[in-house]
Amino acid sequence: MRFTLPEEFTAWATSNAIQIEYRTESGTSINCHVDLYIYKSGTASVVANSENNASTSWSTITIDDSALGSWSAGDIMEIYIKLETRNDYFARVGKARLNFTS
Repeated sequence: MRFTLPEEFTAWATSNAIQIEYRTESGTSINCHVDLYIYKSGTASVVANSENNASTSWSTITIDDSALGSWSAGDIMEIYIKLETRNDYFARVGKARLNFTS
């Protein structure tokens, strides 16, 4: 997913800048899990990530603003979500929220 930060963007929300809802069939990450990687367009390095997320009920991967560094209106964010499953287990992703102040 690619997002261009809107003109009214001034800063990320402090404790929940990015939130991705997910659910896996098994609570054990070896069976199934969700990985999240965030890049700033034009850079090759991962800005923030969260790996091996597993939960049998809907849960939220939360990225704190302190992990994201400096961003400005018009910057392009690339979010990569990897769903990994084995042995007929499932992994699902729901809502994605970008929380910021304007």
